[in-house]
Amino acid sequence: MTGGENVAPEEVEAVLRRHPDVADAGVFGVEDPQWGQQVAAVLVAEQGRTIDRRAIEDWCRARLAPHKIPRSIEQVDALPRSSTGKLLRRELAHLAGRRRA
Repeated sequence: MTGGENVAPEEVEAVLRRHPDVADAGVFGVEDPQWGQQVAAVLVAEQGRTIDRRAIEDWCRARLAPHKIPRSIEQVDALPRSSTGKLLRRELAHLAGRRRA
């Protein structure tokens, strides 16, 4: 929830993963005093590439409603996943060094 609007993390992750520089994506909510929560993303870059925050924001702006665009974007080496490959969403905030909402 951000500003009273629901955001499905899986929808935002799917858009992020379609960007040519992104190998993997995890999305979660972080506390925000104005909006209640803001969308945050941690991204794994494709091998040999780096994440350009502006390029990612532009990509999302063209494909998502404004309230779904990540306000925080961080690059990490890998996302936490279970042995079956399921994204461990509750660990993303810790990985990004943020307080999860």
